[in-house]
Amino acid sequence: YLLKIEEVYPDAKVIKLEQNYRSTQNILDAANRVIANNVGRKPKSLWTENEAGEKINFQQFDSAYEEAGLPLYQPDGKGPYEPAPGPSYHGL
Repeated sequence: YLLKIEEVYPDAKVIKLEQNYRSTQNILDAANRVIANNVGRKPKSLWTENEAGEKINFQQFDSAYEEAGLPLYQPDGKGPYEPAPGPSYHGL
């Protein structure tokens, strides 16, 4: 129904919320490519005034088990990701 709102209400003004205030442009460029492949959406182009940011790394796995074996690293490259201190839920 929302995709046909302009047909149902010809005087309606559509306002696209395309500016993003948090993400870098590289993230938004990737999102734009995903959105463009969705034929059930109105076209839009996400953008930001933020910097381009780091390039996105993509890696495809054959199983969730393989993906789980990939170590996580901090965005600053200083080493493995360490979760914030807190209660342990092991053994629950």
